[in-house]
Amino acid sequence: MTIIMALGVFSAIPPATVRGAASVTARVNSGGHPKDYKATAGTAWFQVGCQGNSFKWQEDSGSGFHDVNDRNPSSDGSSAGYSGTDGKRLDLTGIPSSYNGYKYKLKMVGSNGTVYSNEATLTVIGGLKIIKHPEDTDAKAFEQAEFEVEAEGASHYRWEIGYSGSAASLIAKAGKKLVGGYDALFDFADGFFESLTGGYVCAASEYER
Repeated sequence: MTIIMALGVFSAIPPATVRGAASVTARVNSGGHPKDYKATAGTAWFQVGCQGNSFKWQEDSGSGFHDVNDRNPSSDGSSAGYSGTDGKRLDLTGIPSSYNGYKYKLKMVGSNGTVYSNEATLTVIGGLKIIKHPEDTDAKAFEQAEFEVEAEGASHYRWEIGYSGSAASLIAKAGKKLVGGYDALFDFADGFFESLTGGYVCAASEYER
């Protein structure tokens, strides 16, 4: 009986090496620094055009910059909410007036170490208060009438007029007092004007609209 044996040669194959993502140089792109933001509705956002391996937003409330983390606005309205604190864009919600003047910047970490963006300032626009409302005024057609309003914290005013069933329309970018002859403002005929029901409203703001 003949026995045939087959011999094989085995060679060890080293395991594949798993490489991580290439380290990126941290830097801000041209024109990518965050811009100052005026918050008018309790929300704001800051964004940086940049590169890096990791990101972290920082805030300065007056005592120096520190890292911020994602969170919801506080129930008592004393603290804003944050989202995107580990990314290139930071969103703020529920911003209280006490955050006026807060500063924000982005910290980027890359192969070259830690790099920071320029600072951006948050301006919270709010706190306007009407302290004198315009009063109803009776006037005959083509006579002058006067309406006056005053708002605390306001520097710009705009007057609008609206009639029953129609939208309000701008008639003047004036000060807190509106004085004029009806004929000059509207050029209405005598009987026609007296048959209309009109209302005046003044919008006050901290900046010109």
